[in-house]
Amino acid sequence: MKGNEFMLNYKNSTKVIQDSQTVTAILSVGATEQFGPYLPMHLDTLIAEHQAAVFGERLNAYVLPTLPFNTSEEHANQIGTVTVSPTVISMMLEEIIVNLHRQGFTRFILCNGHGGAY
Repeated sequence: MKGNEFMLNYKNSTKVIQDSQTVTAILSVGATEQFGPYLPMHLDTLIAEHQAAVFGERLNAYVLPTLPFNTSEEHANQIGTVTVSPTVISMMLEEIIVNLHRQGFTRFILCNGHGGAY
């Protein structure tokens, strides 16, 4: 699949992903938190999503959907912010990696768009 015009991601069929023979999966984590009165709540998610897409294209890797929640305790009292504990985000990523490893993926790249993640 190297050199194709499209990115290998969760929008592709199982057959396309299997036929690619990729063993690399990219997980990205953003955040949903306040960024002042004018910027979108999902700015960190947009950053992580973009990083994952660039890496995915260059590495012919399977790009998963970006997780939109992270450890955002410092913004927890701002309306609209969603925060999860470091334990929850770590367990979620571990579960995803274990599941993908069972399917034959052996390399994992984590893109983190949130600077304050624990």
